[in-house]
Amino acid sequence: MKAGLRAATRWLVVALAVAASVASGRAEETPPAPVKAARVFVTRPGQFEIITLDAEGAQEALGMGQAVWSALEGPLALPVAFPTPVTVRMVPVENWKEAEPVLVAVEPGGLVTAWVKWEPGGSEDLRRAMVRGLIMKRAVAWHGVAGKLTVPWWLEQASVAACEMVQQPAMTDAWQQDSAKITRVPALELLLSWERGQAASHERDCASVWLLAHLRAEAGARGRWEQWLRPVMGGADPVTTLQGVYGAAWKGGVTRELWWQTGFHHQRRARAVPMMTLEDTRAWLSELSRWVVREKGRETVLALEQLDAVRGVTWVKAALEDRANHLQGRLGVVHPFYMNAAISLGRYYEALAKGKTKAAETAREEFFQDAQDGRDLEDAVEAALGRMEK
Repeated sequence: MKAGLRAATRWLVVALAVAASVASGRAEETPPAPVKAARVFVTRPGQFEIITLDAEGAQEALGMGQAVWSALEGPLALPVAFPTPVTVRMVPVENWKEAEPVLVAVEPGGLVTAWVKWEPGGSEDLRRAMVRGLIMKRAVAWHGVAGKLTVPWWLEQASVAACEMVQQPAMTDAWQQDSAKITRVPALELLLSWERGQAASHERDCASVWLLAHLRAEAGARGRWEQWLRPVMGGADPVTTLQGVYGAAWKGGVTRELWWQTGFHHQRRARAVPMMTLEDTRAWLSELSRWVVREKGRETVLALEQLDAVRGVTWVKAALEDRANHLQGRLGVVHPFYMNAAISLGRYYEALAKGKTKAAETAREEFFQDAQDGRDLEDAVEAALGRMEK
């Protein structure tokens, strides 16, 4: 039975690969056999759908999905939502029989599914599965399933790093320090033609991070970045397309390479404070204060006041500790208007995880008040700026 299912699945993927060859992933990818009795969780309609047996892992995946979408919303020019979500299937490590820990396939109707080998602590593979699936979904949305879909390997590497830097701002310094040690910057054409499966290169990993930043910084008001990315993800030659979109002032390959080498060193030295905007901070706090549980086959959103009743559940306790740590780790980049709200929410989760009911109740009420104070500050500043403009 399993052999027949695997053979049928293999045939489907091969057929799709003929119709939609994926650069950096043209080799056949065979998804593992589906896991029975799986449960479904959704980050947001049209974003990520997570299928797993592990409720505790699902909470990590929900947080990861929200972070990945937020980090790549700008770089991938994402819509508010796709007509269908990216499906992420978390397969227990004991059921995983494939050589690679992440597989992605395009299915009929433009459905994109990512399979990932899952075990506790496997957040890196989970992040990559979501990134690769989201890039593929972006390509499908632009070109359909009949085109020559392309997921540039350098873009996947840069996108994974971008998500890491959003979740852990200190990673920006880490990438800059590693990049400063590079004695010979990878050539632009070599980087753009880099494919998955070729020899690993930390120099190219570092260069990919700054190439993404450089291309976006050089896009200007004309939006050159999306004008270049869209045809490239449909199979267009990246160098020729780059010359046509970005290269009005280039005389040829020598000046183009000089433009890239200069951009690499500029981006790796940039010292921008990774401060979250008001909108990003509000959305971030909203996600961290949102709890979704599955009861009687349906997803239910719990109010913060209801968490006390379920705090003894294993995955809830683990999630409380994870969210408290995440809040503390991001305090350095939270918008000042909502700093107090982030602190009080973290205190609430920490107290609840330790069973300190009274302290948790106090911190929760302070969070509600701090969040309202932050919104009041927003309104007051907006009103003041409006008066100044008049």
